[in-house]
Amino acid sequence: MPAYVFTVLDAATASPIEGAYILLACRFDGGTIPFDGHTNSDGKATINTLDFACLSWYISKSNYESQSGTSPSTYTTVYLIPIVVTFTLTIVAAVGGTTDPAPGSYQYESGSEVFISANPQDGYEFDYWLINGVKTLARQFWLTIDQNIEMTAYFTTITVPPTPPPDYTPIVVVAAASLMLVIVGGIAYYYLVM
Repeated sequence: MPAYVFTVLDAATASPIEGAYILLACRFDGGTIPFDGHTNSDGKATINTLDFACLSWYISKSNYESQSGTSPSTYTTVYLIPIVVTFTLTIVAAVGGTTDPAPGSYQYESGSEVFISANPQDGYEFDYWLINGVKTLARQFWLTIDQNIEMTAYFTTITVPPTPPPDYTPIVVVAAASLMLVIVGGIAYYYLVM
């Protein structure tokens, strides 16, 4: 009984890839018959093809480029190339401030972490971030890039109370007064007497 042993490794790290799908096409009565399997935690899969000779093979795993070939040997090692997923981070600063990173569009690999900060100009204060339509009040934070992100920093002007004129002198009026209590029919009445 022919059996084929595949070892599937990550091309970037040489680490075993668990769960890779392997499909073999074997000769059968003038046509082909499929045999398939998945790799284990060691990146290995043994596929028993009964008495059929394998003509071609195909291996796939999400986040990796698929590989294929013909006439595998009994022991075949395949290196899958990881697919690098990137996302766009777009940062905008409204009137009254800037950001770090500076306003613009940036490409990051999925899972990257970026420190984000909104920096108000003189006379302004940070108000909020609008991130993919969601409002957040944190002025600075770490952001994990796992999708395309559009974010805008908003600022408001600082309201300063008016300064009194330099010759401002408070006027205090003092008057002598007394309070008089009068009770009429059980009702108390208070009178201010000057």
